[in-house]
Amino acid sequence: MNKTYITAALSWGATPTEVVDIRNTNGTRLATFPPDFLAGSALNWQYILHVVRLLLEATSTDVYFVDSDGLPVSLDSLPRAGAFTFKQRGMFWFLL
Repeated sequence: MNKTYITAALSWGATPTEVVDIRNTNGTRLATFPPDFLAGSALNWQYILHVVRLLLEATSTDVYFVDSDGLPVSLDSLPRAGAFTFKQRGMFWFLL
């Protein structure tokens, strides 16, 4: 049975193309953030990394995000809408 619910991104009025979409290397969605929420409180990629690490059992401190072109994202920059991949060097992690 499929359940549907309103995500935080939708409740902030974002469309699917207007979100910060975080996926793992297999393409599984890990988290979605509405940019208006992030911009309104000046939250940067460090915040997103913190939230993703809370969702996962990460075993490495060598973690990072890449954009859709495979380029690393600066954790000090402000997030923008788009698809991003969470990566972890040399370790495995599991969804909790």
